Amino acid sequence: MSVGEFPGASIQSWVPFLLGTTLPTRPFVPGDGIIALLEYAGYTASSIRVALSRLCADGTLECRREGRKSKYRLAPQMIETIVSVDRRVEQFGREAPGTVAGQ
Repeated sequence: MSVGEFPGASIQSWVPFLLGTTLPTRPFVPGDGIIALLEYAGYTASSIRVALSRLCADGTLECRREGRKSKYRLAPQMIETIVSVDRRVEQFGREAPGTVAGQ
């Protein structure tokens, strides 16, 4: 996976997506792990840190400090949003009630 494979995808969209779809129980995740994952995808550590800070400031993420380390998790309202999006994605392309296939 690389940044080039997903043009227009920002760090601020990746973090909630990754945390929400893989960790819906909302555990705190070490910031170093998030940074390592997104660096592997081609983002810079400094841009990831800025994005994490902004996501905390806008209420998307919650942050916990343990010494010099930061841990992050999704804010409760983001879980609701991700669950709603997941439902819509799962339903995409399915027939609407009362329709007949091929019409």
